[in-house]
Amino acid sequence: MWCLLQAGNDWLLLLKERRSLAAYLLGSTTKSRYYNFRLQYHQIFCNNEQFTNVLWYTESEYLAGVQNDRVGRLTPAP
Repeated sequence: MWCLLQAGNDWLLLLKERRSLAAYLLGSTTKSRYYNFRLQYHQIFCNNEQFTNVLWYTESEYLAGVQNDRVGRLTPAP
């Protein structure tokens, strides 16, 4: 997921999940940890008055230009 933060200037935070082949094959719980990680960041940003807007995108949404319309997810949903 990519996160667009607005605080005067726009900031783009890139969060990318990486798993080893062994973790993938063994069904590691990395996905839920990765979601919790994003959720923690989201809560930090939303509770900070410095940020006026916090939007979440998939990489493909952002690269397709969706960010120009300021249409993004309000939560870091999977």
